Amino acid sequence: MGDPVQIFSRIIRFRREETGNVAVVFGLTLPVLALCFATAVDLSGIYGANRSLQQAADVAALAAGREYGRTQDADYLKSVSEAFFFHNAGEETRGTTQFSYDGVFREDGLTILKVTARRQLPTFFGDALMWVTGGTLDWRQFPLYAKSEIVVQNRSIELALVLDNSGSMQDRPRSGGTKSKIDIIKDAAEDLAEQFLSADKGSTEEFPVQFAVVPFSSSVNVGPQYKNADWMDTQGRSPIHHENLDWGGWLSGATSGGWEWIRDRGWVYTSPSSGTPLARYNGSYWTRITTGEPLTRFYVYDNARYKSQFGTWRGCVEARPNGLAATDTEPVSSKPETLFVPTFAPDEYDDSAYGWNDYLDSGSGSPDSAKEAMAEQAKVAKYFDSGYSITTPSSNRSDWGPNSTCATTPITPLTKTLKTVTDAIDVMDAQGATNIPHGLAWGWRLLTARPPFTEGRSHDEPDNLKVLVLMTDGNNTYNLNSGGRPLEIRDYNRSTYGSYGYGAAYSHGSSTRKPGRIYDGTTGNAKDYSVDSYVAAMDQNVAKVCENVKADGRKPGGTDGILIFTIAFDLRDGEPVKKLMEDCASNGLIDASEKLYYDAQSQEELAAAFQSITEQISSLRIAR
Repeated sequence: MGDPVQIFSRIIRFRREETGNVAVVFGLTLPVLALCFATAVDLSGIYGANRSLQQAADVAALAAGREYGRTQDADYLKSVSEAFFFHNAGEETRGTTQFSYDGVFREDGLTILKVTARRQLPTFFGDALMWVTGGTLDWRQFPLYAKSEIVVQNRSIELALVLDNSGSMQDRPRSGGTKSKIDIIKDAAEDLAEQFLSADKGSTEEFPVQFAVVPFSSSVNVGPQYKNADWMDTQGRSPIHHENLDWGGWLSGATSGGWEWIRDRGWVYTSPSSGTPLARYNGSYWTRITTGEPLTRFYVYDNARYKSQFGTWRGCVEARPNGLAATDTEPVSSKPETLFVPTFAPDEYDDSAYGWNDYLDSGSGSPDSAKEAMAEQAKVAKYFDSGYSITTPSSNRSDWGPNSTCATTPITPLTKTLKTVTDAIDVMDAQGATNIPHGLAWGWRLLTARPPFTEGRSHDEPDNLKVLVLMTDGNNTYNLNSGGRPLEIRDYNRSTYGSYGYGAAYSHGSSTRKPGRIYDGTTGNAKDYSVDSYVAAMDQNVAKVCENVKADGRKPGGTDGILIFTIAFDLRDGEPVKKLMEDCASNGLIDASEKLYYDAQSQEELAAAFQSITEQISSLRIAR
């Protein structure tokens, strides 16, 4: 109809024309024009009022929909929707407006939340409009109606919690409080899981929400139940499997000769000086001559003389070599380097100061050279023969033996069972160093449909949201083995044993040393044996894994295939890991200039960070 003011102005100008037929025409058309003006005024008001009513209904439905991602309590959802409706419609409208939260319905396989609103709008020229329309509609109290329907839970969610379990998490945050950081993160993580998984108990969708948990410190524990999985190196064919196990020297009645594994040359045969070989290399892997069974780290765990003290394999795995540590490359038997190798911290050479994990006594005393130390460290016979006695570290450490680096509780693959998730979080314990890239990579592997874990949906499946939440309270660490003293040449390994093996690697039977696997796939940084260089290499791998995760299934519009939320907890300003976490986080979906990154300095701020993550993920599940 146009603006009523403009219409009235034109009428006035038309009325002032007094020449010729204009006056006559104006006299005849004036009633019609007046009716048009009345109609324009009232229709404009009706249109604006109905639009406002519809907007308020939309806001109310959207607010209730966000909360539905956390709870399905009908009374609560009603109160939320009403509060948002009248906040936007105006509190003064409560007496004249009927608002209804209609509930949640299943229609055509979708979960739909509905609200409606009604009110009557008084008009200025209702009587005239009723006369024109023949009284078919009460224009004096025009009925307004708004309906809003949104689809909720149209997206399934797969979320991996990757949580720092390093030793520093035993401490209380610098902001104070009575709880340790590990207990604080347990509370926040369990609350997050409960809000999502509890809300979906009544859903008819298959696996609408699934959670995975990855506790990490210096290691990641995949679980001992996967010992015989086809993605594990069960035959010892990976190029890193025997780094500290010289099966060629396992002889009956002799201590040298046979097949020898040389890092740069593979397996090389040398005739034993005496004795009978107990192991044979068949061109692909080592076997026990008498039984034909593969000789692996698992074999040592299962058959060692002191296995009752050592314990069986707890479930930790090493980072894969040749740059594969930062990838989700599918493990296949035809490519042994892609298979996962169980951690096995070897009995280190006898040395009261520098043999940090020296748990067997060979009686040889402290070695005089790297060649002698590495030969002693790689002896296989000491795990089986009676000539070697078990020792207890002077510090009475509990983390000694082959499992010494396996400090974390097992991961939990994607599940919709709340108790499974909360139980996994409850048993987390804080100990060990911090290896962020290792934990991050395993969080990624739990979210995909590719082996080793295949519970995740394909990226091609519509309406599925993949989310990774990463929390750490410290920088990457890869400890030196100094026995409490400054690092010296006698510390031949140049680090404690970790997910990347040792900081230094030696060719078998020599004192020739080169940087270890921690530098695989890294560029541009010094490859020496210092803490700074180790951390730089690990930081570079964090950046690489983060980009690979976000790029996995990236949408044509640029949205990350897997959304990464990061939390830096209780970290001082200027700590390098803060920038690392901020860069790792995905860009905000509403404001791309903002990162999905949180700097939490206290228990309260950590809880707020998790609440914000909950709200953002919940909103992403809603489609208008």
